[in-house]
Amino acid sequence: MSPIGAILVCDLAGIVRDVVRDAPFLDLSHARDQPFITLLSPESTLKACAMLDELRTTGAAVDWDLTAEIADELTAIRVTGVTRDGRSMLIVTAPDDDGGDLVTELMEMNNEHTNALRAVLSQGAGRRRDAVSLEQLTQLNNEMATVQRELAKKNAELARINAQKDGILAFVAHDLRNPLGTVLSFIKLIHRDPNPLSSRQIRFLESISSMTKFMAEMVTDLLDISAIEAGRLNLVCKPLELGELVARAVISNATVAKDKDISFELTRADQPIWIDGDACKLEQVMNNLLSNAIKYSHPGTEVGVGVELDSDHVIVEVRDRGQGIPPAELDYVFEAFRTTSVKATAGEKSTGLGLAIVKRIVEGHGGQIWVESEVGVGSSFRARFPTCEAPG
Repeated sequence: MSPIGAILVCDLAGIVRDVVRDAPFLDLSHARDQPFITLLSPESTLKACAMLDELRTTGAAVDWDLTAEIADELTAIRVTGVTRDGRSMLIVTAPDDDGGDLVTELMEMNNEHTNALRAVLSQGAGRRRDAVSLEQLTQLNNEMATVQRELAKKNAELARINAQKDGILAFVAHDLRNPLGTVLSFIKLIHRDPNPLSSRQIRFLESISSMTKFMAEMVTDLLDISAIEAGRLNLVCKPLELGELVARAVISNATVAKDKDISFELTRADQPIWIDGDACKLEQVMNNLLSNAIKYSHPGTEVGVGVELDSDHVIVEVRDRGQGIPPAELDYVFEAFRTTSVKATAGEKSTGLGLAIVKRIVEGHGGQIWVESEVGVGSSFRARFPTCEAPG
């Protein structure tokens, strides 16, 4: 539609008293002394009455979208007006027209009505943009509030289900621990029996022992991860010399490594390095990292273990020369119940919880842990802890 640019003067009753500027495609020839609403379509009658009422009560009406019958077709128009001294001056434009041409024309006119209209028209486009923006923001805010309420409900439900899951895991794991311990004790007693066992019986016992130890390890991991996920990572921290702790862990895992013809190479800093830590939990971290290195390394290879000072931090590294982890799987190495596609070289089993527990313990000490790996070359796990002063 071509822009409509009409200027009308009405009295307070909405009767057109003058046509200041005609519109070529609006029939305003008989508009004088006629109600303004007769220029509009019947569908806009009530809305036009509301606009005129706003003009009377507030002195201004801005950007009222109405419809007029033009060539027997309903056409959208926009009306803006001001009231001064008992008269209303109205301008009519197309909905997408900011009235710029009218502003120019009104600049040549100078009375109270036109001064007020110039101000209204000059601000019209900005007001329309502001109105649209406000409407969009209001709608978006309402939608976000609805989403937040739904998320809050879902989070509460997930928290409840997660707490139930942790409780069940802890209950089941606790009840399994004692029977598994009993089975392992019976296996030791059978081995001590003076009556010799056949090779077949020995293989059976070794298989039972292996599976029972794995189940006991899984139970321990389940109890640990349940406690940690429930926010019960209780650390009893005190100053300790990290190099000594790492050395003890290497010695503890040397026997298992020797069974696969795997050796350790330990490199320590020249001076003692102290951290504020929980010795039992940090030994758990080292045992897990070392056992993983043994588990995924090829027989006859070497596992490197290092403790080095890094400014006011210390870095512990466990580096194997095993199969390496595919790049696409590195992102979830430390997630609970996730395992990579890499298989243990001697068929050892994994609970999928060890590294998740390691990460929580390291972070509980204010540290970070990460892995670097290359397929066919090996993997390097590094944990970084803040150091502390040596005890006096």
